[in-house]
Amino acid sequence: MPERRFCLVDEPWIPIAGKGRVSLLEVFSDDSSGDIDGNSIQKLSIIKLMIAIAQASVAIDDNEDWKRLGYEGLAGKVCDYLKAHRDCFYLYGDRPFLQMPQVKELDKIRESRIFYDYIPDLASDNDSIIRSVQGGYDFSDAEKAVFLVGLMNYALGGKRITSTDALSPGFIKSKSAKSGPGIGNYVGYLNTCLKGRSLRETVWFNFFTDRDIKAYGLESGIRPPWEKMPLGEDDQRARELHESVYSWLVALSRFVLLGDEGIYYAEGLQYPGSVKDGYSEPFITIDRNNLKSLYVDVSKKPWRSLTSILQAVYNKNGQWDCMIVRAFLPRVAEVSEYFTIWTGGLRVRGTSGDQSVKQSDDYVESEFVLCREIIGAQYYDRLCSAIDTLEKQSRVLWKAVEGYYGKNSAEIQKKAAARYWESADSLSTAIIGCWSRNEWEEMEKRIGSLWYRMLAIYDEICSHDTERGMNAWVQHRPGIERGGKNG
Repeated sequence: MPERRFCLVDEPWIPIAGKGRVSLLEVFSDDSSGDIDGNSIQKLSIIKLMIAIAQASVAIDDNEDWKRLGYEGLAGKVCDYLKAHRDCFYLYGDRPFLQMPQVKELDKIRESRIFYDYIPDLASDNDSIIRSVQGGYDFSDAEKAVFLVGLMNYALGGKRITSTDALSPGFIKSKSAKSGPGIGNYVGYLNTCLKGRSLRETVWFNFFTDRDIKAYGLESGIRPPWEKMPLGEDDQRARELHESVYSWLVALSRFVLLGDEGIYYAEGLQYPGSVKDGYSEPFITIDRNNLKSLYVDVSKKPWRSLTSILQAVYNKNGQWDCMIVRAFLPRVAEVSEYFTIWTGGLRVRGTSGDQSVKQSDDYVESEFVLCREIIGAQYYDRLCSAIDTLEKQSRVLWKAVEGYYGKNSAEIQKKAAARYWESADSLSTAIIGCWSRNEWEEMEKRIGSLWYRMLAIYDEICSHDTERGMNAWVQHRPGIERGGKNG
């Protein structure tokens, strides 16, 4: 039987919308690869990997050097690197890409083996396969590669990852595995990056110069993990990777080995579980004063968080900071007339000591196209004003429904708010795309008209066809005019 190889440099594995799968060399050889296909975590994981490969390919001192190199110059450096290091990118063999062959020898590792069918969640020990769709699917090498890359930063934590012996002598592992750092131990971080017209321009937009890396307190010039993997959770190489840019991009939060039916799977390098524990990376938006971050909320479309994501660019004293946007948006605006802010993630929940994806949990993502001519303080202030008005109207509806039904009406209040935001969400693209004074004046009228939509939702949810219902309806109904008294 011939030896399985599958080289990520040459083999098609990256899913591209409307094109199929392409190789790493194809991505960096031309501009035809624009959007990655798949869910938000797969997209972000692949983009992070490509940034990591670019970081390994060339060192750039500062933004001036970054501009001089350009995205085509960077792509050329990456292509040279991939050709010179092709042997580091084989999915199988003696040095499999981002894998630890020695993990197969760990105690209890066979109990830790998971099957590809359960991506992205893990099965409980007592799960049974009761439907044909639950088993029997033959995952391709390309799909396994995407899965492997996603595990590095976005593995779910919990006790269903069987606790195995540590590879580093004397290293103590807890019974409950930490989640990947890009997810966090709570409900899932909302991640942000900048997008260009092609994937290789996207990589250039999000490239970290040596000055950026040192400003974050990390070491530059560290070899990437695929060139030299650690031998355990806490050896010298593991500590070196912890202090490098690769802790953001290819975190090695799981030590794995691909098998025929499943993946041998153990906890890898450990990172702080949350911002409160000291975790920080450029792709998440952090309130450093209160030690919190923006999380994924399936009921709240990401565009409503855009003012927080942009805040550090326009308000140096604001509470929120997203390094990718603060550091990179101004330099990108100098070289590109139009660019896109991408934001997304996965909502998860903790259940009986495990992270899982259940009920309403889901992937979210949004994109916002911005023009450099309008992204000044005045535009930001208008954006803040629009979203603030919509939020206030939603709160008025929430309180009015609570007044009508009483304190134990959370589900009805959520239903009313969801209906309001369905209408408000339809304006999101237009609000973000308001680039002239005339457009903005018209948009303010449309936002104001949602007050009447809010009243209509109140009338539909709070019945008033009895005398008692009518009295409560009149007492708690917001005024006809915005901010007016009950009428």
